[in-house]
Amino acid sequence: MNKALLNNSPFIIYSVVARGQTILAEYAATTGNFQSITGKILSKIPQHDGRLSYAYDQHTFHYIVEDELTCLCMAEEQYGRRLPFQFLETVQQRFRSLYGNKARTGLPYQFNEDFSNE
Repeated sequence: MNKALLNNSPFIIYSVVARGQTILAEYAATTGNFQSITGKILSKIPQHDGRLSYAYDQHTFHYIVEDELTCLCMAEEQYGRRLPFQFLETVQQRFRSLYGNKARTGLPYQFNEDFSNE
């Protein structure tokens, strides 16, 4: 994920950009079982446009789906929904401006390094 964006969003613990269940880019601020939980959540997210939040322990997973691209983050519950969704909207815009339609055919983690350095 974009380091400058994440430095301004210390409440984000984990974030991915995915197409269906294929993770295209990922960020983790710390270690944990995020990938396992994210895999379960991604498998349940409908691929039509929308946004939703899931509570899990003391954290909340937020996601936005638009044009089959899912942007998902995990944040501490105390930060509510507004800030995480602002973060996701920014991630979504930057990812689309960098990769456009390449996301439709991207391989797992293909954009991880490039997007992290953006």
